[in-house]
Amino acid sequence: MIDFKNAIVILIIIALIPSCTTSGISATQKKDFIDFLSTLPHDSEFYPDESIKKAAKYIDVLFSLTDKDIDYNALYPYIALSVGLSKHEKYRKYGAQHFSEISHPDLKLFWGSVLFSVGPVTPEIVDYLKAVLKSEEQTSALRLMIGPNFEKFRRQVATFEFKAK
Repeated sequence: MIDFKNAIVILIIIALIPSCTTSGISATQKKDFIDFLSTLPHDSEFYPDESIKKAAKYIDVLFSLTDKDIDYNALYPYIALSVGLSKHEKYRKYGAQHFSEISHPDLKLFWGSVLFSVGPVTPEIVDYLKAVLKSEEQTSALRLMIGPNFEKFRRQVATFEFKAK
């Protein structure tokens, strides 16, 4: 027999627990970040260094965003922020160390290509890019991202090997 009093208490407790993603970032944190990003000053297409510095502390939230949080048509500010972050070695290192936590497929594609091109490169990033190049759809997206140097990039990924120390 169901004890309805206990069931109601359990439902109330569950409702009061903040919803968290597997990365530990809550839906509220994501919403706050998305709102924050819309207030950041930007120079035409990209964010100035001052804005990048303000937003950098939210890189874990950026990485936790999914395609349910931001749709394809609203992706540009997140890519623009990623461009600014990727200019700094500190954030590239963070990106390499936390690459598996990048949830949005287009952000992961961007960070994977940047980290492969500029470093640091990890086996996870190389394996990811090799898998991307086996998918026609993902390869098309990567081709658009890389531009005229795509074929060279493709060859570099395909032949990349880590040197033994």
